Amino acid sequence: METITVNAEEWNELVRKIDRIAGFIEQLAERLPADNNAWMDEAQVCGYLKVTA
Repeated sequence: METITVNAEEWNELVRKIDRIAGFIEQLAERLPADNNAWMDEAQVCGYLKVTA
């Protein structure tokens, strides 16, 4: 196993970024339909992710 050393400032910046990502995911989850078991087709997934197939 390898040990990695990170200074406190860099660590705190990483934690802030992770917290922002978690907040973004929580906001997305709030916008999901009540039926979380609903299936999406390829076009819906691409539209949701704003990508092209």
